[in-house]
Amino acid sequence: MFARNALLASERPGDTDVIIHGGLDGFADGPTVLANRMTAQELAAAIRGSDGYQFGSPVRLLACQAGCPTALGPSQAQLVADALRAPVRAARGYVWAGPTGRLWVTVGLDPAETPLGGAWLDFYPVQ
Repeated sequence: MFARNALLASERPGDTDVIIHGGLDGFADGPTVLANRMTAQELAAAIRGSDGYQFGSPVRLLACQAGCPTALGPSQAQLVADALRAPVRAARGYVWAGPTGRLWVTVGLDPAETPLGGAWLDFYPVQ
C-alpha cells in the first residue's frame, strides 16, 4: 500500500524518487526477513544504474529512518549522498504516504501521530 500511495506523491523538480524500505542499518526490497537487504553503497549503485538518473542529480529517499544518525556513524542517507556524490533528501523518522500521495514523517510507528519531531532533511556529499 505504501509504495502504491508513494507513487502518487508530487515529485520535487529535478529529484529522483526512490521508494524502498529503510532502517538504521540499511535498506531492503520488502518488509519481511525474506527481503533482499542492501547497503547504502549498493543502493547508490542501483540508483546510478537506473534509467533516467543523471549523475549528480538530487535523490529523495522515501524510506523510513534513512535520515536518522546512528551511534555507529552517519545516517544511511548521508552514506548514499557520499556514494552518489549528489544531494539526498531523507526522513528523520517513519515515512507515510496517504491515498492521495501526501507524504508525512512521524517519530513513532503510528501514522496518526502528530508529525512533530519527524522531518525531511537534506544531506550533501562530504567525501
